[in-house]
Amino acid sequence: RLIQLHEKLPVEGRVVFTIHDGYLISTKKQHVNMIIKHAKMILEEEITLCKELKLKTKCEIGTNFGKMTKVF
Repeated sequence: RLIQLHEKLPVEGRVVFTIHDGYLISTKKQHVNMIIKHAKMILEEEITLCKELKLKTKCEIGTNFGKMTKVF
């Protein structure tokens, strides 16, 4: 999913790094909602190798990695 996220994410957001099965995406405050919407859509897309597998995402936002607020 990292490649799809990198290729399809709008230019206002960029993948900074990954942690296990999580991604840290950087964007400006005014673009947060748009980036969340796109990232969720990209990460939850149907997987062609296993169409029955449905992945769910969790999202947290914040200005400091140690102080994140859960969005969903």
